[in-house]
Amino acid sequence: HAGRKLTNATPSQRCKMSRDSDGFQNWLFDGLTQYMQGLWTMVQPYAVWIVYKHVALGAAGVHDYVFDGGAAAASLISDSTPQSNITAGTPLASASVIANGAYTYAWLQFNGATSVIRANGAQTAAGAAGAGNPGGFTLGAKLDGTRSTNLAVREIGLYSAIPTAAEAARMELNATQFYNGTAWG
Repeated sequence: HAGRKLTNATPSQRCKMSRDSDGFQNWLFDGLTQYMQGLWTMVQPYAVWIVYKHVALGAAGVHDYVFDGGAAAASLISDSTPQSNITAGTPLASASVIANGAYTYAWLQFNGATSVIRANGAQTAAGAAGAGNPGGFTLGAKLDGTRSTNLAVREIGLYSAIPTAAEAARMELNATQFYNGTAWG
């Protein structure tokens, strides 16, 4: 989805640019009110590439959305239960929380019954995540701005197709080389 922008009309609800101790920049979301959003036509199949960490895990149902759709639910939810799942109508759960206090690179592939969660080069879940279409993208909260999460995001990419195994491996290798020295979660 080249050229798409995420923004927030309320300046106090925009995430802040920050720099980690290793010198890399990130978007820092406070877990209280900050989120960024863009609305556009976005339909399955699609994939989300994200390099991020939870600064602090939020309570389930309160502060737990890493991202969501823009006009309809299509989300990555992680919370202190601990649990992570993607959903576009049907939750597909990963066995553990992704990016709990340490940076993680992840592919979240939304493709109906063949959806996939990959974290740090390994598939952690596969199956049905629903057939919903997101109508855009919300980062750091639920699409209505609630349930925001305390996150640090280094990279985000939205793809209108599912990457091949070779493409996914190349992105994962690039992340490990570019962020050399990062302790992956």
